[in-house]
Amino acid sequence: MGNVLLWTFVAMLTLIYVMAVFGPPPPSERALALSGVAGWLFVAWGYWIDRHREPVTPLADNRRLSSGTR
Repeated sequence: MGNVLLWTFVAMLTLIYVMAVFGPPPPSERALALSGVAGWLFVAWGYWIDRHREPVTPLADNRRLSSGTR
């Protein structure tokens, strides 16, 4: 489920970028301000996606940090 959510997020951000580049300018200052405020929803969405993803490889509990010594 996490991968689907991540790629949906990426697709939505790409769509919004393309619409911003090739679309008309905002009709008013209010519309621009509301879209800026609504942009914060992407932060919450990204956090939610990250909470539902699973690590690719679990880390072992006894794994040491690489300090250059063996």
